[in-house]
Amino acid sequence: MNKPQSYQDIHYKITDAMLLVGMILSVPSATVSVLRNAQFGVTPILIVEVLVAAVATLTYFSRKKLKPSIRVYVLMGYIYIIASFSLFTYGLIGMGLFIYLFIILMITSLYGLKSGIATLVLV
Repeated sequence: MNKPQSYQDIHYKITDAMLLVGMILSVPSATVSVLRNAQFGVTPILIVEVLVAAVATLTYFSRKKLKPSIRVYVLMGYIYIIASFSLFTYGLIGMGLFIYLFIILMITSLYGLKSGIATLVLV
């Protein structure tokens, strides 16, 4: 009979899956940002977006070297930064608000009500 997995194991598996999705989404996001920089000139927001996408990708590939809590902070920070940039980009305001809602729900479900309220106040 298999031993049931602990809450922490399940929590870290969910985090790894979300970090994989974030890494996969960061590659086209960074590519589009580089193309925008080439066409419209360099802006600080796009440079930060490319750097954050690179950090998210490196964090995913260094899973065995980094603590799971550090990977969670990088993932949540990446999602928060992408939501902030989307909120201040013309035409993506609705997507930015949706990403904020998503991150609030995700943090509330993973870490509890106090963390979710803190994230809501931060947004």
